[in-house]
Amino acid sequence: SKLTDSRRKVAETLANPATIGLWNLIVDKYSGKAHFVYELLQNADDAGAKNVRLLLRGDKFFFIHDGSRRFSVSDVDMEDSDEKVGDINALCSIGHSTKIGENKIGKFGIGFKSIFSYCDIPHVEDDKFSFDIEDFIVPVESKRIEDSGRREGETMFCGKIKTPSKSEEIALMVKSLEYPLNYLNNAETFECDVNGKIYKFKKTISSLKLIEGSFRIYNLIAEKSCNNGDLARHIFTSAIESFLYGTQQMSATISMPLDCDGNVVMCDSSPLYCFFPLLEQTTLPFYVHGTFLSSDNRENALQNEENNALRQHIASISVKFMRYL
Repeated sequence: SKLTDSRRKVAETLANPATIGLWNLIVDKYSGKAHFVYELLQNADDAGAKNVRLLLRGDKFFFIHDGSRRFSVSDVDMEDSDEKVGDINALCSIGHSTKIGENKIGKFGIGFKSIFSYCDIPHVEDDKFSFDIEDFIVPVESKRIEDSGRREGETMFCGKIKTPSKSEEIALMVKSLEYPLNYLNNAETFECDVNGKIYKFKKTISSLKLIEGSFRIYNLIAEKSCNNGDLARHIFTSAIESFLYGTQQMSATISMPLDCDGNVVMCDSSPLYCFFPLLEQTTLPFYVHGTFLSSDNRENALQNEENNALRQHIASISVKFMRYL
């Protein structure tokens, strides 16, 4: 295809010894183990997925979701225009996003490239497309994977994991997850089958109350079980408010866990969240999430005007929240 030919020319140029180190800078910039799982979960949420599952089978992984958004392809010659690029164009690029003026997680930016630390040639398919990604950015049409577990209407990313130690990193990352769905917009369940060990995460929102403007209060129930055994169930009372900063749609959420009697439990410290935990810690007595503009490795919130406005907004809604409590 035209996109494949264009990307192959770019890949051949970047394979030059003078530029080959660029890929290492992009792929290995994430200190967190198995960061690509976060990236895929974020992208599934952006696609409107309610249910997501991850299967780890020896040296193979399968990541599948039921998001309603389907892959698209746009004219490669128009990628430098102000129009949104197609999903596959963005997936097979460096830093392209399908979002303009939206502070969502960012569909298929640089973060997706972290998958290449674990898999040399990822395979992607939905009902319309089936392709491999070679040389980091080259989409190549390929046969559909048989017995993958993907159902009609679902999207799948899968591949062969490079080494046993990489497989173990993915398994440990899944085991360490606590609240992977709390601050996602759409995802409600995340089931992980790690070589037969089943982890299930579920999010339920209840008691939603619109207080004023876009300021809302709600309760969130986060559940985690392993092999259908002991169920860890945590309830949070939360407040969320959105606002427009220039053309940037932003929102902030603060959450406080409740004990079994419904009393608020203060936190000593917690990571700052931007859909998932960042490296930055807060000393506030509650969990803080915001649609921060983050560094390209998703580890820290940038120091800029947008994020400063968001931090000020967090202070404002925390006062409202405490007054409500």
